[in-house]
Amino acid sequence: MSKKKGKAAPPKLKLGNIVAVETINISLANILLLPDFNVRQSLGTEEEMNALTDSVRAIGIQQPVSVHAAVERNEETGEDETVYYLVAGFRRVQAAVNAGLEEVPARVYPSDTRPIDLQLLNLQENVSRKSLNPMEEARGANALLLAGLDAEDVRAALGWTPNMLTRRLKLIEL
Repeated sequence: MSKKKGKAAPPKLKLGNIVAVETINISLANILLLPDFNVRQSLGTEEEMNALTDSVRAIGIQQPVSVHAAVERNEETGEDETVYYLVAGFRRVQAAVNAGLEEVPARVYPSDTRPIDLQLLNLQENVSRKSLNPMEEARGANALLLAGLDAEDVRAALGWTPNMLTRRLKLIEL
């Protein structure tokens, strides 16, 4: 067998096992955006954002956003300070702003996390999320009603219009 001569293949990039160091509440004013970082190019339709905002207003943010801690020099004070760059949860942050919240729960990834791992985290969150189908939504809403919540509370918690709740519950009758 003859060996081919030439350049060796570059080593395969291995993704790290990234672990958040803590989950804390962070002021929205302290969360910064990196340009062109989020793979999702749209926050969704106005109706979708209104629904998410209504839900956040009713029950808060249930799934923490993900941020990357970085130490940067404050040019005014000359002191080092921790800043947080948003990695995942762009829609949740926008809904929190729209709802008038001042802070959000956030999983904090350490400053030594590689950019490629942060990009992977962003992509994984967007790819792995799968919306419920209408029947699953109907079953979930019905379970809340059977547990004793009134229709207005269910609707508000889900960010649905009264018509949306009615339409979903009609699916159960089919």
